[in-house]
Amino acid sequence: MRDIKNNYQMSEETKHGNERTNMEGTNKDTNKQEHASKALKCLFIISVIILIIVILLRGCSNTYYTNTGTYQKIEADHNQEAIEEPEYTEKMAPEIVSDNHELENYVTLYSRGNVATANNNKVSVDVYNVEESNVNMVLEIYIPDDELIRKIGTNGRTKSSQKEIDIKVKNSESANGSYSPAVCVAKSGLIFPGNKITILDLNTLEDGTVLPAGKYSAYYKETFYDDNGNLSSVDASLSITLVVK
Repeated sequence: MRDIKNNYQMSEETKHGNERTNMEGTNKDTNKQEHASKALKCLFIISVIILIIVILLRGCSNTYYTNTGTYQKIEADHNQEAIEEPEYTEKMAPEIVSDNHELENYVTLYSRGNVATANNNKVSVDVYNVEESNVNMVLEIYIPDDELIRKIGTNGRTKSSQKEIDIKVKNSESANGSYSPAVCVAKSGLIFPGNKITILDLNTLEDGTVLPAGKYSAYYKETFYDDNGNLSSVDASLSITLVVK
């Protein structure tokens, strides 16, 4: 009887031990499932947040891309204004007609006057991309290197930039060309048809030199892009005087 009783007690202890083991195993499985569920929820929330940020960033800017291979982003110019019809009655620059018939880029460009005045790092201009145009325009102001050296004693280029310019000048001379380097001192964003630009930021030169007060022989350069960001095969330029006060 004693052996039977002992065996019964051992059986009960084994049974309870197995139950405890099973309960511990069940608890562990439950904890693992809870952790996995929480991790999935966190991952889902993070993914949704990232998606929202990407959508917002894409929708916040009018951005186009050039087809030069570098895919530089060009944002719409925030200073452009709508042209009022009576504002342009005299054509100050010739009509530019693209020879790229695939893009059919017909550009009519007006510039009222040939003097741009800079004051407090802002350049006053008056250039129109009229409604008849079917391409977007970027306006730049360039001062030739020779003009800068003559007026302020330096072209303000960095050493690496000057090295590249020297190579281009040498190659141009070897090919009997007439390459004339110039420094961009102001640049707009995209200006849409039917809009004008009247203000540009005056930049420092490449090495940080601030352009001193004075009169500089300069020129406007206009490049054109279609709505898909393709660079037009034509550009335009107009000689101006840049007056820095």
